[in-house]
Amino acid sequence: MIDDTLELLSTVNRRQVAEMEKAGAFCETALTALRKLKDATPMYGTSELYDLALDYRGEAEKRYYQNLQDSECAKTPAPERLFPKTK
Repeated sequence: MIDDTLELLSTVNRRQVAEMEKAGAFCETALTALRKLKDATPMYGTSELYDLALDYRGEAEKRYYQNLQDSECAKTPAPERLFPKTK
């Protein structure tokens, strides 16, 4: 039962990481395009859009590293006698 739960959490975690990596790649693509535009056309709000893309990338990285840390923590076995055995 516990092994099934851990495997399910691992699968969900991998899915979340894949989505975050996709979001991070999207942000990088947007930043590359906006980097050129923000200096050439600052009056059209490209600087603000560039800053927003930076914020999104930062949040995607935070979630990625949090999930990475959580997945490492899930691999750590629980100490013996943490949960009393029931009869």
